[in-house]
Amino acid sequence: MAVTETNILIGVSGVSGTGRHGAAMYLARHLELRPHAIALPILRCCAATINMDFEIFKNLEKDQTIGMLGNRTKRQFLRDVGKFYREQVDVFFLLRQLEHRIQCEEASNNLFNGNLVTDVKLDTEAEWVRFNGGQVIHIKQDKAPADFDVIDLGVEVDRADIVIQNNGTVEQLHKKLDSVIQLIRTNSGLPVT
Repeated sequence: MAVTETNILIGVSGVSGTGRHGAAMYLARHLELRPHAIALPILRCCAATINMDFEIFKNLEKDQTIGMLGNRTKRQFLRDVGKFYREQVDVFFLLRQLEHRIQCEEASNNLFNGNLVTDVKLDTEAEWVRFNGGQVIHIKQDKAPADFDVIDLGVEVDRADIVIQNNGTVEQLHKKLDSVIQLIRTNSGLPVT
């Protein structure tokens, strides 16, 4: 059984600083998709570890330093905890958590056209999206991330994936995303606006 019984499953991939999260939220809003972060359990764990309210922690800037962590940034902290989960707990732990959240939310609320994964960072995550009948969208930039990590090697592009170059303004990115939105609406049978 596929993880989702809904019409659409999209995973958005992109290394740090490419505009991946903003693009994902734009797509979710305009396609009426329920957004999901693979890293949600990591965010919750990190907030609890430093005894910070989850909403406050979630809204901290990614490059903001956290004094009680020896002036490491939120991004560095999240990467380290994510690496721990992948290497010490189970490489598929976060994907199983995502599947469970999607299935629970679909059982209780069917007001959306589908689901959108906001943070596809690894090949195993992209393969999960594809295996479940989803579309992977890559947000790319010519410049390298300022805070490079092994997770920023990016996801390998499959021939069926969509690649969007984001080297311009937010408005230019939105125009490119609008074209993708129309394509997805047409392919999934949603009304084209």
